[in-house]
Amino acid sequence: MANEQNARFTQFAGQLVASGVGKQSPLVGLEDKVDKTVYANLEKIHGLIPKITDIFVRETRVFENPLGPYITQFNNRYGAGMEQVAFKIGAYNEKRDGTCFPKGVPDVASQLDLINFAYSVDVAVYDRMVDKAVMDEGQVGAFVAQLLRTPLKTIATLKYRAWVQLLSDVIDGTRSIDSYTASNGVNAPAGVSADVDYDPTIVGYAGVVEKRDEVIPLVEVGVRPVINTPLEALNICNELKARASDFMFESSTYNKLQIDTFSTGVPLLIMEKKVLDAMDTVFAEANAKGNGNNFGYAGFPTVSARDYLRQFAELVEIDCFGSIPTNVSYAGRTLHAVLIDRDAFIENVKYADAESMRCAKERATGTNWQGESILSIWRGVNSYAMLFRAAGEVTFESGNFTIAAGETSVSSGDDIAPGTVLTVTAAASYDLSAVTVNGDSVALNADNTATIIMPSADAVIAVTTASE
Repeated sequence: MANEQNARFTQFAGQLVASGVGKQSPLVGLEDKVDKTVYANLEKIHGLIPKITDIFVRETRVFENPLGPYITQFNNRYGAGMEQVAFKIGAYNEKRDGTCFPKGVPDVASQLDLINFAYSVDVAVYDRMVDKAVMDEGQVGAFVAQLLRTPLKTIATLKYRAWVQLLSDVIDGTRSIDSYTASNGVNAPAGVSADVDYDPTIVGYAGVVEKRDEVIPLVEVGVRPVINTPLEALNICNELKARASDFMFESSTYNKLQIDTFSTGVPLLIMEKKVLDAMDTVFAEANAKGNGNNFGYAGFPTVSARDYLRQFAELVEIDCFGSIPTNVSYAGRTLHAVLIDRDAFIENVKYADAESMRCAKERATGTNWQGESILSIWRGVNSYAMLFRAAGEVTFESGNFTIAAGETSVSSGDDIAPGTVLTVTAAASYDLSAVTVNGDSVALNADNTATIIMPSADAVIAVTTASE
């Protein structure tokens, strides 16, 4: 059956080309690209060149940090650092020794943080530039208002990314990032932007880090993560629930500073929105199947993974974690869940202000936003991180065939990222007879090859060949 939109629009498309209903009406086709060349080539209407008659200044959208409500923020302009201290245990209980003066002092844990976040953002409003670009005072006001929001946009994005980077530092290790002196990178003005090596040595904050068997690669824009089975999603939820229960009772197990502590409220569970979506999807699949009688949850405790997780934690959804620090003990691992005490995040704002200056010669007003802060994750409270495998392992018995990912040959035991296309090809003088992945048959292509999409799990490939 024909698409209704396509069929109906066909009736009108001929009138919506340039000059479709009359000379210069419309000026351009409905869906045509408009650029400066098109505008410059417009014909005159009775001797006059068509003009832009209105300007709608769109909102400069400033991103709101989902971690923001959980960051304890205070202002203190003095000093360059901050120390956080806590007694590791309670005062000693011991047998009286006959002396008079009580003199016990419990051990103290300390964490030092220095100013580690700063920004300097410039923006200028040129009178003549604005006057020549708009039509009335209302448009001037709208343009300037939104222009002056651009520094706030940059600062908000910078701070969010800084916090997520710190949040990704669950283990000790190093990083090496090639960056720039200006945030617009390679497009910065000549002489302003230069390569900068960002090479920190990192002390991880997580008290307990678990390496799990499930495969979840780094979350990427435009790529949908997949949880392999409903049981995997349920196991992840159950493990997080068990760890949240541990947080409620006094222990030194879950913090790096070995302080006897416990969480005073439900912990924060920080996860990526798309991973939660994938977990909800497999929960829904299991619930739809029912318990064999087409009703009930088939053993699943809630309709969705989010509903289950919110029973024991406050869910905070972010777009993606960064790569974890480089550490050979955690090679090939990705971070997708952090369970942490809600008192962990603190920001000491040293200053955050803006100052303007008028340049008479240029008839311009320039404003500079500056700020410095200490961003800190307190390592003396409970925290737990889940690390997953970034790729599944491919295993197969050698035979009269080859397996390749594009132009790269694949060997048994290789780690392959989910979604990778693998091609099975028979050796010379042989044909493929059958190919299976984890017991499931794969259809053979017309050219007697087999195409396998790497699952979000290990893949056991079995290949049968026959001589021609």
